[in-house]
Amino acid sequence: MSVSPLDGISVLILVTDLTLGGANKAMETLAVSLADLGARCQVWALCGGGVLAEELARAGIESHVLGVSKHTLSWRSTNSVAELLRREKPTVVHSHNYEPNFHASAARRRASVPWLFITQHDARLRVHRVLANRWLRREVDQMVAVSRGLAELYCRRCGYKPEQVFVLPNAVDTDVFRPQPRSEAVLEELGLDDAEPVIGAVGGFAPHKGQDVLLRAFALLLRHKPKARLVLVGGGKHLLQAQDLAQRLGISDHVVFTGPREDVVQILSALDFFVQPSRQETDGIAVKEAMAAGKAVVSTATMGPAGYLRQGETGLLTPVGDWVRLAEALLQLADDPALRERLGAAARRQAEEEFSLPAYRQRLLELYSLTTKG
Repeated sequence: MSVSPLDGISVLILVTDLTLGGANKAMETLAVSLADLGARCQVWALCGGGVLAEELARAGIESHVLGVSKHTLSWRSTNSVAELLRREKPTVVHSHNYEPNFHASAARRRASVPWLFITQHDARLRVHRVLANRWLRREVDQMVAVSRGLAELYCRRCGYKPEQVFVLPNAVDTDVFRPQPRSEAVLEELGLDDAEPVIGAVGGFAPHKGQDVLLRAFALLLRHKPKARLVLVGGGKHLLQAQDLAQRLGISDHVVFTGPREDVVQILSALDFFVQPSRQETDGIAVKEAMAAGKAVVSTATMGPAGYLRQGETGLLTPVGDWVRLAEALLQLADDPALRERLGAAARRQAEEEFSLPAYRQRLLELYSLTTKG
């Protein structure tokens, strides 16, 4: 009978909530991968529910809600986490993001948890977060960063030692996100049948996601490509602001706001190329998904994509916030189908080699091998 690499390891993953988002998608990949590697894994959210609970259940992962306040660092919340850890007795607590990291770090010694890993997804290091991490660095066994740039930022600003930091880039299921024929159903549904080219972006609407930059760049592109269409996938409280900007720019008839979608794979198939206009992106899962789907990508040179997109080889990088330069890159791809094909093919190869689930799980085993030594 074969023995799985992490047999006997019990992992409790602590998160803020179970809503969909980049950090929680990464957490879901972590949970499923740990279970596949033989660990006993459960997910606990500080507050609220969310559709991610259903996805975890389909993967055979238990998830629960602790029921404490989200935006507080109160001792009452820490006590609830400590009681949870004493009851469940995990080998490893693996927390994600600011509040869970704080409570797990404050509770682990009181609950005698052998190992504590915390994952950082956020580059927004305000003063209180810097101070908190200067304390956290003394309590954690490993700080996991989703990109090398983020790891360097936390070492520089918060004083983590390089040996304390483990870089674990987010993965993409390259069997799901893969090159495939254009979805005629999506083209018809979204009214893109006669569009040339079809450009798309995926992400929640928020200031740091930069949809305003993309809309301004797209308005410039339309001067040269009047049949172009832009597909923006996602929701969020800033969606109405983006729709209003498209109206003011006079480009509403050329922009499709789809809202949140579950068929991102099919939408990617309908695109000629993909754009990531973010002002801040510590890793950029949507970029990796587009690359895995064999799409040429234009991305702003944020922390994540700037670390793995190879300029002119697997994608194009433009300065953050510069819609003129972004428009120039869009026009370059719109005018050159051969370049799109070449970049897309190279992006797919890179995704298979560096972002696939097998590559991710090998890296994950390196991190969790710490808990099996001795």
